Amino acid sequence: MAEQKAAQIIQVRSRESFVHRFHGDGGPREVEIFEEEIRHAWADEPSITEAQKVALVRKYLGCSVKDELACYPAKFTAEPEALLATLRRAYDSNTNRGTKLQDRTITELEVEERLSRVEENEEKIKKNVEEIRKKMEETKVENQEMFKKILQKLEEPTQTKANRNDRQRMPASIGSDACFICGRRDHFARECRENTTSGRRQGNDRPRQ
Repeated sequence: MAEQKAAQIIQVRSRESFVHRFHGDGGPREVEIFEEEIRHAWADEPSITEAQKVALVRKYLGCSVKDELACYPAKFTAEPEALLATLRRAYDSNTNRGTKLQDRTITELEVEERLSRVEENEEKIKKNVEEIRKKMEETKVENQEMFKKILQKLEEPTQTKANRNDRQRMPASIGSDACFICGRRDHFARECRENTTSGRRQGNDRPRQ
């Protein structure tokens, strides 16, 4: 049993010896060669698992490539096919002309990630705006009530003074207890008028000096 396991290890190592380390600076052809060698290594081991495939790819990646791949979300590097697709997208001539990830301006993956963040931020902004709008409406109603009370308090003394002045300026009516001619209470205008008229007459009847 131990001899069989040792033979399998030797066989796997012999197959892996054909895989060259991928540094990402050999142009688009380097991507093609690396993928071919990796797929041959996978095919020679039918019982290899998905996790082992990913481990095998990462084993032969250069340090700079590993550092760059660390910036990607896990869904683009956790599975073997996704990992190879990410390498092609980063270094293939049809996409980036063989340039390294650090030399790229932006990738499709970055665009997708940024769009996702923008959508999340938009949702947060909408919620914040809605909360602010509700608070403004509540504050507006409260302010209106407060201003209304203040105006009422300011208008009360003015209105009271105006009413008092109106009463002072208003002449006594015919049914009141004050004369509207002389202003005395318990004195009616008719009597005041008669007294005034009789007084004038008496003054006219006096002999002239």
